[in-house]
Amino acid sequence: MNGDQRTRGISGLGDLLLVLSKWKKFIAVNVLVVSIVAAGISFLLPKWYRSTATILPPKSQNLLGILGSASSTLSRSIDPLRMLGAGRGEADFYRYLAIVRSRSLLERVVKEFNLVEAYGIPQDEPYKAMDELEKNINLRVNEEGTLSIEVTDRDSSRVATMARYIIAVLDEINQQLGVTEARSNREFLEQRVADNLREMHQIEETLKEFQEKHGFIVPSDKTSEGISAVAELYVRKTVKELELGLLKRTVGNDDPRLMMAQMELSEIDKKLQDVPELGVTYLRLYRDFTVQQRIYETIIPILEQARIEERRDTPTLLVLDYPDVPQIPYSPKKRIIVLVFFLLSFLVGVTIAFVRENLQRMKSDRPEEYDKLVDGWNGLTRWISFRRSIEPPGGE
Repeated sequence: MNGDQRTRGISGLGDLLLVLSKWKKFIAVNVLVVSIVAAGISFLLPKWYRSTATILPPKSQNLLGILGSASSTLSRSIDPLRMLGAGRGEADFYRYLAIVRSRSLLERVVKEFNLVEAYGIPQDEPYKAMDELEKNINLRVNEEGTLSIEVTDRDSSRVATMARYIIAVLDEINQQLGVTEARSNREFLEQRVADNLREMHQIEETLKEFQEKHGFIVPSDKTSEGISAVAELYVRKTVKELELGLLKRTVGNDDPRLMMAQMELSEIDKKLQDVPELGVTYLRLYRDFTVQQRIYETIIPILEQARIEERRDTPTLLVLDYPDVPQIPYSPKKRIIVLVFFLLSFLVGVTIAFVRENLQRMKSDRPEEYDKLVDGWNGLTRWISFRRSIEPPGGE
């Protein structure tokens, strides 16, 4: 009975506890040595510091929002990205992400802080410093609706200054892009106002000639109301066409905002098709004049807003938390490193203990099998040594 038990391998909780008790000194020494070495290595690793800035979504009025509120009840809530389930601020956040990852910003930061030398990169390969800097900048859109810009560097003072500089450059580039966009919108609207004034002048001249030829006709109040309603439809159509023009300059053809604006314009066209002919040339001329006048009154405030946006030089970023000098290193995580190596060394030590215990039992109970195992292992090591001896230098 005892002989049968001695020939068995390690099995059962009792055997496991017995092995751990027998090899506890080996396991403890292995865990202690590895943990001390891991702690020493963690102290030798370079320290990295992180500085974070938090940005709030901007509260800026945009031309598309003005057009949406001026067009009709169909587009009263046409604020950009609302149909995508987001606000204007989130759209600006993704714009910020693109700017921070751009070559223009990265190149300026690298030159400002001489990161080519700081990162130990050859002077003729500055693009590697830009790649390294990009890896050290992390951007995250938080659930609270804010944007976090996290900058990592080995120097605690430099990382805070670098983060502040990145925010300043981000704001500067964003202002430049905003001015460029506002200028494009202003030129587009000025052209539309010029066309409107030209058409209004032509209608005025035609109306004057008609009055001189046929005499002055004063429309009744009821007819004026009908003309005003028709004029309102034409105004809504013109505003919607302006909105479409601005969207086509800023978004893709498959954008939901563009498709929604096209649907609304189609609905307005259907209503205009149902408007009966007034039957009197004068009333048609009067109607066209009223339409152009309403269009002019609607476009002028939008044009003025575009001119204001073009001249705006105020900051575009709302910074909630400015980056400060970090006091504690962000990396390496010494406790985590020591804990991981502690667990690994414990598992490796236990594994080695069980293997050695099994080998000892095999040598004692099954010497033939043990000798075959040793011979096989020695043959393998001799073959590996032979292969290395005949291999030419350099692996050729």
